[in-house]
Amino acid sequence: MVMKSFDIVVMGGGMTGLATALFAAMQGFRVAVIEKSSLRAQYHQYSPKKGVYAPRVSAITPCSQTFLEYVGAWPHIAKQRCAPYQAMSVWDGLGHGCIDFNAAEAGEAVLGHIIENDVIVKGLLTALELKRECFDITLYDDCCAEALNIQEDHVSLTLNSGECLQSVLMIGADGVHSWVREQLAWPVSTRDYQQSALVTTVVTEKSHQRTAWQRFLATGPLAFLPLDDEYYSSIVWSLDQDQVERVLNLTDSAFKQELTHAFSGRLGQVNEVAKRFTFPLSAAHACGYARPRVALVGDAAHRIHPLAGQGVNLGFLDVMSLVDVLVTARQKKRDIGHMMTLQKYERARYGDNLLTSAVMTGFKELFATRAAPIVWLRTLGLKYADQTDFIKYQLIKRALGRQVTLPQVLQLVLEGV
Repeated sequence: MVMKSFDIVVMGGGMTGLATALFAAMQGFRVAVIEKSSLRAQYHQYSPKKGVYAPRVSAITPCSQTFLEYVGAWPHIAKQRCAPYQAMSVWDGLGHGCIDFNAAEAGEAVLGHIIENDVIVKGLLTALELKRECFDITLYDDCCAEALNIQEDHVSLTLNSGECLQSVLMIGADGVHSWVREQLAWPVSTRDYQQSALVTTVVTEKSHQRTAWQRFLATGPLAFLPLDDEYYSSIVWSLDQDQVERVLNLTDSAFKQELTHAFSGRLGQVNEVAKRFTFPLSAAHACGYARPRVALVGDAAHRIHPLAGQGVNLGFLDVMSLVDVLVTARQKKRDIGHMMTLQKYERARYGDNLLTSAVMTGFKELFATRAAPIVWLRTLGLKYADQTDFIKYQLIKRALGRQVTLPQVLQLVLEGV
């Protein structure tokens, strides 16, 4: 059996996995990516069609945009389609509290971009194929891992093709049902919200005004996220389990009427609706992100409630932090797979991700109660936050992804060096 050697093997070829591979390879590491789906065949001819949108989207922050520009994916993403938004409006469906943000308050051109996940993957994959000419990066798609063997100074991975890969470090970027995490019996704390998110694309009577809208209902948030056509929005509607099947099976006419009412007609009537999809809502957090020779990033390490649309942004922050730690270790001639190295990454990201997850869960629980005193306090709190510059600045900073220090290489990009 031929053994192929790499510095890093990345398990998972989704948004976080491809970003990890690109960023690491661009810092001079020899990288392999393993993806079980036929990634290249699936996305080779992919091109978004006008008026037809994928149901799953992400709200990409300016920080993540800078990262995607650096790894070469952003031009390919922007060439397909992405929707910038300049404002965000959040209000309580049971009270009168609301809070509004706009990019100008933060000195930014935009608060972010709403982009279909498929478009992001296509952009990253295109960048990866181009970077392979300059950097040592190998993609094994339509390929499954069969065995993982961790030794003191390396990791061995056996593929279903019979090939065997050896690396100094394994990075699990393979999602919420991570194979890497499962192989190591890695403990995970989970929370089932007993809810599902209904997602679809709608056309509204009024323009979305390049604004991300979110109304908190007793069941959870209902978000209208602006797409590149000013009358098209991607919606994410959190529903209790006893309601989701009923709403999913409504006729299009009845669904449009109920959705318009749930959103208090903020964008006028919902005139058109695409096919509806649902996925269960839950939170998960791995008990630590590092083991000797192994690190977890993205959904393999943590999954939060989607109400803030921050999932993939947290994953990109993980990637930036981890690779930055690896570069520093290499400069100091230290082992990139040693636990002492990987613990620096864990310390850098664990607390911030845990805080974000707790805040998202707290918001969900806070706005779920109908008790009059709590509704009154929510109204008071939202109005106070909306009128207090310091609080709004902190909230906007987090929404922009500015709550952490960027790796030096990205700071140089921002400074134009």
